[in-house]
Amino acid sequence: MTSTTCNVHTLAFHKVSETLGPARAHDLLGTFLADQDRTRLTSPSDLAAFGERLEREASPTQQIGETLRRYAVLLSTRLSR
Repeated sequence: MTSTTCNVHTLAFHKVSETLGPARAHDLLGTFLADQDRTRLTSPSDLAAFGERLEREASPTQQIGETLRRYAVLLSTRLSR
């Protein structure tokens, strides 16, 4: 597991937890991962996909999704250098 793998998954969990609490973050992330047949987020594209899923929810979950998609773009840019 690379540090990016760990950071992407951890980043998603912590950003959702900050606003919605750890239980809701666990539920949202778990549901997304189960739907994708995955066990964790492993790349910026996974983070972007999770963000897109959250954007379908009501506010403030929608804003968290937008933020995660921005982080995914930043991480993609950083990794491509």
